[in-house]
Order: sequence, then C-alpha cells, then structure tokens
Amino acid sequence: MVATSAVSGRRNLCQAHPGRRGSRHGVARRHLGFGMTQLSPPLIGLEQVTLRRGGRDVVRDLAGSFAPGTLTAVAGPNGAGKSTLLLAMCGLLPVASGRILRGGMDPRSIALLPQEGRLDRSFPITCRDVVALGWTARLGLFRKIGREHYAIADCALASVGLDGLGSRSIGALSAGQFQRVLFARTIVRDAPVILLDEPFSAVDATTEADLMAIVRLWHRQGRTVVAVLHDLDLIRAEFPQTLLLGPGLLGSGLLGSGLLGSGAHVWGATNEVLTATAIRQARLRASVPPRMEIPGGSPSGTSMRSASDPPVEAAA
Repeated sequence: MVATSAVSGRRNLCQAHPGRRGSRHGVARRHLGFGMTQLSPPLIGLEQVTLRRGGRDVVRDLAGSFAPGTLTAVAGPNGAGKSTLLLAMCGLLPVASGRILRGGMDPRSIALLPQEGRLDRSFPITCRDVVALGWTARLGLFRKIGREHYAIADCALASVGLDGLGSRSIGALSAGQFQRVLFARTIVRDAPVILLDEPFSAVDATTEADLMAIVRLWHRQGRTVVAVLHDLDLIRAEFPQTLLLGPGLLGSGLLGSGLLGSGAHVWGATNEVLTATAIRQARLRASVPPRMEIPGGSPSGTSMRSASDPPVEAAA
C-alpha cells in the first residue's frame, strides 16, 4: 500500500480515531502537522541484508522494500533482530553484508523513536528541552535552537496532550507521559521516514489510542512508518503491511502469492503474513499481558485485561 502523495499541507487536523481501546478524546481531536516538510520519502530497499550483534547474525539475508508512504509492522520473537533492523535502517549500525538503499536520502534524515526502557531519565532535563532536541537533526549540531524553535516544541507538546508540562523534568513523568514527550520530539523532527521501536510497550490504553492516532496521521501525510510491535491484534487492526522475523518460517509453504521471504522472514500484506502457521513457526508467545501504567508512577507487570478476556498473542 503506497500513499499517492506526500505531505499535502503545512497544517493538518488529526481527526478523531478512537482505536481498538480508549476514548474519543485526547490528541485524536488536536491539531497536528505544523510546519511539515514537503519532502517525499524514498523507497527503502534491503538487498540480502545480514546484521550482526554480539558476535552472531541476528538478521540474515533480509530482502525486500518499504515503499514510500507505507505503514509496516515488524514482529517476531526475542532475538529475531527487530530493533537491530531499525538501527541499521537509520545508519546507527553497519550491515555485516548486503546493502540498505535509501534513494540518496541521508540516513540521519530518518527519525528513530527508541524503546522507552533504553533511555536514561535521570538526566536533569525538561520536557520542553527534550522535544526541542528534535531540531538538532534539522539544524545541525552547531546552530542554536532559537525562540521560534522552542515555540514549535511547545506546540508539539500540546499536540500530544502535555500542554503546560514543558518545564517538568522528564524524571517526574509517568511512562505514558514520557512516551508522549518522545512522540512530540518525533513530530518536531518532521522526518519523511519514521521508525518506532516498541512505541506502546509501557503505556495505558488511552495513551496507546492517542499515540496511534498520531501514527495514523503520519501515514495519511504520506510518511513511511515502520514500527516494532508486540501486540498482534494491534498489527492486524492498524498496519496493512507486516515483516515477520523468526526462524523456520518457510517449513510449511508459507510464501503465498505476493509474499517475500526466506528461511527467517516473511514480508507482505498483514492478513497473509500473520497466519496461525506463521505465528506458530515464528515461535511467538501467546497470552503475554501488556504492562499497565500506574498514573503518576512506573508501569507494573499487571495486565490491563481481566481474567475473562481472551489471550493476546504477542511478539517480544
């Protein structure tokens, strides 16, 4: 699925999209998209890419492409190389073999939203400053972030539901609030290609619905969005394309018409990739409860679902 055009204007209204869970309020009714770029995303091609971490190959001979404007989920078990792939796509990790083609785009122009748990929140910095750092990739390291840039950072904070919290230290935020800050910084980055590494792993249902509304908006604007996700139900509901990483995926003839793959991945339309056989052979775990965010505190391991709810298949 390819968007027919890139960003159509400098100001867009993110209409209400309540998502699978959560209310019709929050960022889904806010204005987003101020000062957006007119740059169209290129096709990102992977040619027999092998990636190595810790002395072993975690991705081997991955081939395929992310068409401009597509919305793709990356799923798979622990150690399948999902986060490693995102690092390589934005130039932070060299490939062991093969090539990543970006259509002449500087890999530094790709925005990466990292996993929340990998970031040090003890550093004394405010929400406003974190969001304003999104300008660094656009201005360069040696240009000062000015008053007008901070004004847009404030707008981005308001757009994710954190209006008035710009002066708060990131260490005082809940997990969901901090993830909203990271989304605001990504809005400021204004990149044509956006990579999201487990963006909903430690947030409550309302925050997930609000942030998913932003992801939908990025997709409608014609940006290429690639997200590493745990929740297979969310992938089926929201992501037209899926790259499934995992060993032994082709043992039972999983490659149907229009699918790409090798012995360790299958890539194509989500409803064709996430079959029961593929999920089983990719060794995805079932019934993994999402963590629940405690308001004003840290996320716990308690499931947000009741005992009567059906199990959710998840990929680490």
